[in-house]
Amino acid sequence: MNDIIERNEYLSAIPPKPYKNQKQILKGNGEGLTAEYSNNRNFTPIVKRTDNCICFNAGERLNIPDVINPSDFCVRWTGKIEMTHGGIPLNKFLVRTNGGICLRIDNQIVINKMENDVLDVFESDFGLDMSVGVRYNISLQVVYHDKEIPICELNWMITPQNYGVIPRERLYQC
Repeated sequence: MNDIIERNEYLSAIPPKPYKNQKQILKGNGEGLTAEYSNNRNFTPIVKRTDNCICFNAGERLNIPDVINPSDFCVRWTGKIEMTHGGIPLNKFLVRTNGGICLRIDNQIVINKMENDVLDVFESDFGLDMSVGVRYNISLQVVYHDKEIPICELNWMITPQNYGVIPRERLYQC
């Protein structure tokens, strides 16, 4: 099937974790990221839609049409990300997944573990100094092969004790 099914649905996800000890400076109005789901590793999209955030866990049913093989598929999220807090550079991005991943921020690879096949948490190798209110390009590709329950969470870490799933309000479509 070569036709892309256009969808504008939100991923059924666990609500984002609250942030600890942070004062929010700007109110975001993001609507989530563009998600392209495919049944092959070439990322040929079959389903295209908007996802609130990148957060699906064990036991969650992916809210995707039956044309996607739920144990063997790829997804690419793209859009923009906006920082919420000033005075503190964003230290790290964390991705918890059991698939292979490649995370790019502002067209720079910050995590590249495309050969991963076990549940793990991957941390960006370096911190990024991101300004409040500026929208940066973001792209996350995930490949699942033979997974009964696919898992993926995209988190940001402002301090070692202060991290959480990036909320919809900070994720924008291009």
